[in-house]
Amino acid sequence: KFTQVEPVLPEPVKRYSPKIAVMMRVKNEARWIKRCIESVKELGPVFVLDDWSTDETPQIAMNAGATKVLRSPFRDEPLNEARDKEYLLKAVMEFADPQPDWIFCIDGDEELEPGGIEKIRQAIASGKSDCYSVKFLYLWDREDQVRVDGVYSNLTRPSLFRAGQGLGFESSYKGMGLHVNFGLHVSNAPKLRAVESQPLDVYLLHYGYMLREDRLRKFGWYNQIDPDNEIEDFYRHMAQGDVVNIPADAKLKHAGPLMLVPISTLLKTPQGRKENERQSETEENSQPPGAGREARALKLNLGCCDNRLAGYVGVDVCDGPAVDVVVDLNEYRWPWEDSSVSEVLAADVIEHLRDKTHTMNELWRVLEPGGIVKIVVPTTDGPGAFQDPTHVSFWNRNSFKYYEDGNPYRERFRKSYGIEARFQIREEQTREIESQDGPKLYIVLEAVKHPSAKAAD
Repeated sequence: KFTQVEPVLPEPVKRYSPKIAVMMRVKNEARWIKRCIESVKELGPVFVLDDWSTDETPQIAMNAGATKVLRSPFRDEPLNEARDKEYLLKAVMEFADPQPDWIFCIDGDEELEPGGIEKIRQAIASGKSDCYSVKFLYLWDREDQVRVDGVYSNLTRPSLFRAGQGLGFESSYKGMGLHVNFGLHVSNAPKLRAVESQPLDVYLLHYGYMLREDRLRKFGWYNQIDPDNEIEDFYRHMAQGDVVNIPADAKLKHAGPLMLVPISTLLKTPQGRKENERQSETEENSQPPGAGREARALKLNLGCCDNRLAGYVGVDVCDGPAVDVVVDLNEYRWPWEDSSVSEVLAADVIEHLRDKTHTMNELWRVLEPGGIVKIVVPTTDGPGAFQDPTHVSFWNRNSFKYYEDGNPYRERFRKSYGIEARFQIREEQTREIESQDGPKLYIVLEAVKHPSAKAAD
């Protein structure tokens, strides 16, 4: 006899697949955030906390695939990255569905290496740690070149951690009795209970220092908000080779002499992008005039305030919506190399600088041969030159004779006055302004630099 029965099969084993979310705190990262988000969004949902960017960072982030872009609620409060990251982490745990088991924290100017997602998943599956540190490659001047001297040779940072195990984000220098801005130097992972971060063989490509104007802008900003940080050597390594008094061949506290190597010698995996796509994206987002040392000379807009001009690097004494480089032009030497600038706009700015000769000498020094400076300044022929309490130098047409190539005033006084500047006057006119400021002088000067002439004339 035969009996028909249904086979009894064992239930399939349900494999545990940890959920991962990505978080990033950003400000004014429109240049890089698209490639940053695209490199990590396959890990899981991406949450962005925007610290009131003045560029298009929030919209670009959403278009690139961010799950949620939040505006910081701390707009009018002092800088505190630990506070911001605590807030963002809580938001991730509230809004992510399902809740993540792991968090990967990345900055808006970084890109996860191709193949990095699988490496992260393998590390989590291994169960070896609750926190992992990733490696950094700092791109310098070009996308195929990285810096490897000093601290740049072995930079790591805790960035991948198990959710719910943290004691909170805190300053990297907490408890060390240092003179630093503790709101600035914060890790990308919270301190975990009795857990040491384990190394992970994953690279982040850091674009934030790749372009020279970005390095100079950040160098000025760091020293403005954290001027007493001796442990960082006052951030001199950031501007090595970009500022005359920090030469590339100098041995600094944390770096130098400057050493650059092809990225292929360190990153074995291919970049994972078609050349035409990378080139198109680079041209669109990451190569403004003056980018890199092999690009054409810079164009500067001095005293730009909120006036952003396409193709110009915005310069001002304090940060603002159009400011790329924060620098006090009263300082002894401006942070641009000799003959590295093709054009300078200086509208309503030189009257705010104390030393006329220093101003004109620095303008001439940074301009390339034949470079021009376009100046607008209230003339002493009207009240506008004197009435503003922040005007500390006073100009008229004759003031520029002392810096004009071949002019008897310059030739007579150049040595005793310390005049190095040598200009040709290309255009000039005085315009009446329909306001209480009175007339202004509009003058265009061309830098004369004879091949045999020395800087000190």
